[in-house]
Amino acid sequence: MSHEQHGPSPMRDRPSILCLMRMPPALTGHGGSQRGWRLVEALCRIGRVHVVLLHRSQDRDFDHVSLAPLRALVETVTVVAVADWSSIKYRLPWLPWRIAMWCDMIRIGSGEAPRLPRRAIAAIAAALPGQSFDMAIAARLPCAVIADRLIDAGRLRVAVKVVDLDDRLSTFKRRQRAAERPGPILSLLHRLDIAATAQAERSMRRWDAISLCSDEDVARMAAEMPGTPVVKLPNVIDRPLLASATGDGFAMLFVGNLDFPPNRQGLARFVAEAWPLIRAARPDATATVVGFAPGPALRAALARAGIALHANVPSVEPFYQAAQAVICPIFFGGGTRIKLLEAMAYGRAIVSTTLGAEGLDIVPGVHALIADTMPAFAHALIRLAGDLALREALAANARALQQERFAPAIFAAAAARLVDAAQKNRSATRRTSPG
Repeated sequence: MSHEQHGPSPMRDRPSILCLMRMPPALTGHGGSQRGWRLVEALCRIGRVHVVLLHRSQDRDFDHVSLAPLRALVETVTVVAVADWSSIKYRLPWLPWRIAMWCDMIRIGSGEAPRLPRRAIAAIAAALPGQSFDMAIAARLPCAVIADRLIDAGRLRVAVKVVDLDDRLSTFKRRQRAAERPGPILSLLHRLDIAATAQAERSMRRWDAISLCSDEDVARMAAEMPGTPVVKLPNVIDRPLLASATGDGFAMLFVGNLDFPPNRQGLARFVAEAWPLIRAARPDATATVVGFAPGPALRAALARAGIALHANVPSVEPFYQAAQAVICPIFFGGGTRIKLLEAMAYGRAIVSTTLGAEGLDIVPGVHALIADTMPAFAHALIRLAGDLALREALAANARALQQERFAPAIFAAAAARLVDAAQKNRSATRRTSPG
């Protein structure tokens, strides 16, 4: 655990905000880290922000994200390693995964809605930069569950509490189960995990306001939780428009967190099913994968396919500059994909699955080519390779869409509306409460 305070403090009459997060915020990190940075940045315009990063042994984000920019932005940064939240597999590496997953379910339930023991709650409380705040912001469901435990135990007092769920984790998990089709034993484990996650999401009606990144998730949750403000807080990006790529051949790019199951599965399917078709039709085609934390199996598969891999790079911009097209072969997930917004902002043509482009207002054939089977995905890329005018039209339309609906100013305005809605809801609740 570490706790640091930076530079001179701002005026003391600004509200104190406790921000509980899982992922270290970073503008150059993967999608979740980028969203976290935008959230903290917006909150700093509202009050004095204290960030608490809660992480498990298996969380690898801290391996390649510097906290120095964050420490320069907020009042304090506290990092808490929560051992009881970590999978037993990381303490007993010889234990088979299936047994470890069952042990974790029995011990703490779903990892996204952990039942942490009292000693873990006490340790987190002891690490907090204070026990009383004007507002608490929980980034993602697990942090909200932990915050509720702290509040219920009397170890944290807040006047207003807001949760940014980002996406519906229960939806993500249902899609993952359908895509991976586990056997009977793992299927039962998945069902238990989904049920626990969905129950935790329903408990968010105790919070003063909720935010999600897509219109679809906002509409569903607002219908389920009448009386609780549910606000769209879209994923956004700010990247320069790049000049068209030059050079011979047709260069494709995949960017993403390679430790994230949808990326691993989608990329594996692309390599096995689409890449051979592309190479047969376009021997001059090349593919590059850029991302965080690739595992040995993925490294080996890419090497066999002759696809270049660049892991944990300081900047993705040079790779976008060299690419004619960006691919998003994603078959399960939730929310919206920041990697697609990044490609749109840089001005690159996109081929994606329907689910990959979900929630971004993308019109097939106008902003991107959409294909939901790997043969169709390959044919879309072969078509792009031979049609410069189409690539340029898709890229220009996508960039215009991103600038209009997914720019940083839109996030900042939505965050202000979220906080305002939470404060009004809490004030109304107090007025109508007995006594």
